Amino acid sequence: MVTTVPRETLPKNRLLGALLRYQPELPESVCAIFLQHFELLCHWNKTHNLTRLIDPDSAALLHYVDSLLPLKQLEQPLSVVDIGSGTGLPGIAALAWWPEARVFLVDSSAKKVSFLRSVRARLSNRNLEVVHGRCQEIPALGADLVLIRATFKWPEIPAMASRHLATKGSVLAYLGQSAPSITDWMAATAKENLVAARIQQYFLPGKKQVRHAATALKE
Repeated sequence: MVTTVPRETLPKNRLLGALLRYQPELPESVCAIFLQHFELLCHWNKTHNLTRLIDPDSAALLHYVDSLLPLKQLEQPLSVVDIGSGTGLPGIAALAWWPEARVFLVDSSAKKVSFLRSVRARLSNRNLEVVHGRCQEIPALGADLVLIRATFKWPEIPAMASRHLATKGSVLAYLGQSAPSITDWMAATAKENLVAARIQQYFLPGKKQVRHAATALKE
């Protein structure tokens, strides 16, 4: 006897439901990219152990919504570099939110780069590029916006970001629940000739813990 699984219980459909529950105004085009990415992530994760967050509800909130919320406060850039991209976030969120921007996903792990290349092939998006290497060793990319959501120590972030920023470019660092003081952030960014703009506080839907995203500008 063949058991039919209700469509609403399929992982990608549960992800869509969660995305729209957390962000009701999310454009269809953004949801489509997130769904394709998640479907591929689930498939790869069966054999490659890329992430622990595969539950659709948790993934919707902690992968996609968390990546997207700080981006929505920024002006659209022409180019974006996601350093330490891992499974592709927040770079994929930037690609979904700013479809005209050129997005570079940078990672030093061969396994993760293979996954990211499969994402690029699935999305068939010419604006998406995957770069294999350490951010300190690859050629400077000269982007308008550098994103860092990986688990680097925050004092390391300004130096990592600075060499890949164009003049007037900005860095957005996702810092999670802990963050430096604005004074310490200003001091760290000044060493790399960056001007600290602010440390933004935001909340994920349904969560009480405050999260932080720090920005800085290259003059």
